[in-house]
Amino acid sequence: MKFKDYIPLYLSSYQTVNTVEHQTYIRKYLIPLLGNMELNEIKPVHVMQALASADKRLKTSGTVKKIIYDIKKIMSTAYVNDLCEKDISNGIVYMPYKRMNDRNKVKSFTKEEIAFIFSEKSFVSDLFFFQFLTGMRAEEILALKWERVKQVNGNYYVTVCAVICNNCGNRYYTDTTKSRYSRTIKLMPQAVDIIERLPHINDFVFANQFNCRNSDYLTPSWHSHNWIKFFNRRDKEYVNLYGKHLPYLSAHKLRHSFALISLENGCSLPNLSLYLGHCDTSTTTRYYLNGRADEIDNPIFEI
Repeated sequence: MKFKDYIPLYLSSYQTVNTVEHQTYIRKYLIPLLGNMELNEIKPVHVMQALASADKRLKTSGTVKKIIYDIKKIMSTAYVNDLCEKDISNGIVYMPYKRMNDRNKVKSFTKEEIAFIFSEKSFVSDLFFFQFLTGMRAEEILALKWERVKQVNGNYYVTVCAVICNNCGNRYYTDTTKSRYSRTIKLMPQAVDIIERLPHINDFVFANQFNCRNSDYLTPSWHSHNWIKFFNRRDKEYVNLYGKHLPYLSAHKLRHSFALISLENGCSLPNLSLYLGHCDTSTTTRYYLNGRADEIDNPIFEI
């Protein structure tokens, strides 16, 4: 089977949080060089040539890393489905070029900045503070239902097993996660306080109180839009108090903040990787570790 003929089958069987984005990367950067090759003929060197070609056309290495992820997943699933004789995904080793835009940037808030940002109390601040306190992805928090919040021996646990997807404005609930497996995490006291004061409007913990798009759940676009409004208001207050701006970080960077502060408080890398729902500890290392080595049991800390 040719590479370009396998892609529709791959995309139909492998559900991602943003399928359109994956389709675009594959069509623009992989199919032009690999499309007419048989899956059995593709070698790591062919893939790395395609990646190098894509790397020259892009402004940042972030997109290249996503393409590397895509091609590894494509070749490994082709092998699993007996469409090629060898799994070459482990042989694909490519480091994107360094660019000016790739210089080290702030990836997380400090504990002091977090404490200031969430000193304001509202439904919106509770939602984003809960994201920070649990390290959950936004789409996982929006899909969290009350039936998946359990109290055992005085401790609260939530089971993360669903997401709210957003593909080009098409928003829907699905019983899967980005890594395609569920995980159960323990809530720290501040997160329990938020859970206990939330009203039970419907099945969803952070239920739609604003009647947006006539759905019971909040949407990813609502989440992003309200983070920007909430952050800008807190940033203005921060400037008035301290004469400087907070570093601008997206709502997803609250997850990064959780990870880095957990590591600084001694959380072990394997435990943190499981807690965050990563399939591989190398993902945790690449995005969060920054060369630090840490040695404790669970990501619990006080703000």
